[in-house]
Amino acid sequence: MKYFFPLFILLFSLKGTSQSFADSISYVGFNLQDATAEKLSNLAINNLQIKMANKDLNIADQEINKSKALWLNHVTVAGNLNEFSLKNTLSNTIITTPQYSFFPRYNIGLSLPLGFVKTHIAENKIARINKEKLIDQKEKVINDLKLQIKTQYQIYLTNKYLLAIHESTLQDDKILFERVQVQFENNQVDLELYSVAAKKFNEQLTKKISLLRDVNAARYLLEGLIGMDLNDALKQVSNSSTRR
Repeated sequence: MKYFFPLFILLFSLKGTSQSFADSISYVGFNLQDATAEKLSNLAINNLQIKMANKDLNIADQEINKSKALWLNHVTVAGNLNEFSLKNTLSNTIITTPQYSFFPRYNIGLSLPLGFVKTHIAENKIARINKEKLIDQKEKVINDLKLQIKTQYQIYLTNKYLLAIHESTLQDDKILFERVQVQFENNQVDLELYSVAAKKFNEQLTKKISLLRDVNAARYLLEGLIGMDLNDALKQVSNSSTRR
């Protein structure tokens, strides 16, 4: 126990580094960059779901055009010639005896199913309603993605700050452990204090691995929502702010 008090003084002094970082976060003006999250959410158009929604809208436009031209498939054109009248006309040019002709000499007719007009109007209306529905669905997808991006960016940023705070603490514990290790080798501290310092340092290493996993997982999810690399996305929103 005679070594415990010097060890406590050393630990307390080394905590100053991590404490200064914590103080900067506790500053009243500190925030998790909601403005950046908002700008990143505007990149939701790069998401695959939005691209698929745009393709569905293109298909809907084609369906409307198809419906407009569908009436051509229901129009029937028919015509015939009066063969007897034609023969009489041709024979009159040679024979002087008058021949009687029957009229009309030919006729042409168009036919359209009686219920087609009403059906065609209904099909056009359905096609337009389907497009409006797809537009609403796309808008909902965009809004949902924006919310997910902003939420996920907060998670990512929080994990980054937690990792930074922990990194500072880890470095303090590393220095402390290395000093205790030297003291232990020189028989200045006993095995118990050495074991305590080693255990504490290993616990901090384990925690760092967990925090790194959380940061990377949050980043991957965020990139999946945005539809592009996070660094490229941050550069893009930064450049857009600079141009303004």
